[in-house]
Amino acid sequence: MTWLKNATASGVWRLVRRQSIYDMGTFTFPLGLVEIDPAVVAKYPREYATLAYLLEKSGFPLQRVFATRGSELEQKIKHDAKQWLAV
Repeated sequence: MTWLKNATASGVWRLVRRQSIYDMGTFTFPLGLVEIDPAVVAKYPREYATLAYLLEKSGFPLQRVFATRGSELEQKIKHDAKQWLAV
């Protein structure tokens, strides 16, 4: 979900907030199966466990929880977006 804002002085629209809601993720092995660490995968919600795994193994572990379909965080994002649109 991306929120835009009109910078009235310049008349240019700018991104002010961008949030993602993850709903699915899978491992694919184009060159054949490889070993994965199930303990690392299990630390994250299944919706983005593959992305989190790859980031962590690359030295960039996730620093927060992301919204998933049906989660309380998704509901908050949608609520906040509706409030912003009503302004």
